Amino acid sequence: MTSAALLWLDVERVKHSGIQSAFNELFVKPGVLEPEYGRIYSRARKAREEQDCDLEAAPLTADEAEHIVAGAERFLARLERYLREAGAIG
Repeated sequence: MTSAALLWLDVERVKHSGIQSAFNELFVKPGVLEPEYGRIYSRARKAREEQDCDLEAAPLTADEAEHIVAGAERFLARLERYLREAGAIG
């Protein structure tokens, strides 16, 4: 969804770090989206990378996973609202 929002602005990034950086630069810093959504994205990305790549990372607890999923749902709903308001989707 983040890539779709960036593509609406004719911005394409391949790496996760580039997507996050562009999202913060183009949506959060100028106030298009609230800072909360930058934090949600950052936390979810960090958790995913730790769980996928860090063999020594402790597994997420059920509460941590639920918190990340709840944030992701809010994030997706907010980006969908932005894309609808911008006319990118009907």
